[in-house]
Amino acid sequence: MPRTWEKIASEDPIYNAEDYFADALYQIVTEQVLYQSDLRQRTSYEVIRRHIRDFREALALSKLELVINDDYRYCAAIPRDTRKQPLSLQETLLILVLRKMYHERISRGELEQGQAVIEIEELKTAFRELTHRELPSGAGEIKELVAKMKRFGMAKAVPVQEGSLQPFDITVLPGIVDLVNEAAINRLGAFVGAQLEVEESDDDTELDDETP
Repeated sequence: MPRTWEKIASEDPIYNAEDYFADALYQIVTEQVLYQSDLRQRTSYEVIRRHIRDFREALALSKLELVINDDYRYCAAIPRDTRKQPLSLQETLLILVLRKMYHERISRGELEQGQAVIEIEELKTAFRELTHRELPSGAGEIKELVAKMKRFGMAKAVPVQEGSLQPFDITVLPGIVDLVNEAAINRLGAFVGAQLEVEESDDDTELDDETP
């Protein structure tokens, strides 16, 4: 059994209050990925990084695996079992598209500190080509979708460089690699293939109906 947070805190010369540990556990469970670069998450990240074994044991009680990435300085709580997330089809497809785009940026060596910066129109085009569906046309609606990705530690909207004509860019965060694996990317291809079969079947049905 994991030791109590009170006992662990008493042995830490910096984070010597029980609340640091309880807050860190709550934050990683609810947000999935904590980044040292995020000021709001930094304390919890540091607490977990200093006590990996204790947090690994605590998360295991909820069937979560603790992943530590020292290259890009984040920690993640990954479900061991497949769990249903309250996501719409559009949100699910967006996650898979972002993961595929991140994979492509890795292959081309185009990451900046582990992050991939994507323009709105670039995302719209990739989403259309990969899913045969459309993202919302309004930037505000897309920003709302990206905000949900941020809650999962996968992506976030960021300010654009001066002179840009678009309201924001999308940064895909490195934690998406641990949250969405290669098998999930393959499922995107399977989904699109199934969609095309349905569309072709519908086209054939329409032709049959028009045949005298």
